[in-house]
Amino acid sequence: MKILVANLGSTSFKYRLYDLPSETQLARGGIDRIGQPQSAAFVQIGSHRQDASLCLPDHAAAERICHEQ
Repeated sequence: MKILVANLGSTSFKYRLYDLPSETQLARGGIDRIGQPQSAAFVQIGSHRQDASLCLPDHAAAERICHEQ
């Protein structure tokens, strides 16, 4: 079973994806400065990390980006 844990702030969205019952972290990511001209985003899977600068006007857009990663 996979569990997604999300933490939404006023201008941020952070998440982690776990595999249960082993409690292994599969991925993590975050987006800061949502609603600003350039939002800072990252996703990390294992030791591979990808950073990006995106234009995300709201939390709904940030959540959609996370589904694509």
